[in-house]
Amino acid sequence: MTTILPSEDYFEGNRFKTISDFKWAMKYNSEVEFEWKDKIYYITHPDGIINIHEEGGILKLKNIQMLMNL
Repeated sequence: MTTILPSEDYFEGNRFKTISDFKWAMKYNSEVEFEWKDKIYYITHPDGIINIHEEGGILKLKNIQMLMNL
């Protein structure tokens, strides 16, 4: 079986271009995956509440700023 990996252009095309794009995604409950300090994180919105998950577990963070300070 051959594994096909997306090109760098694919990932670049899926990045937020502005903070407004990110805010729009949060407003409309988009699920977001990103890498910060060599770890993968996910933002989800169960029951209308923003959860930030670290790969392998759930972080209890009140806001994105708390993640930036890790």
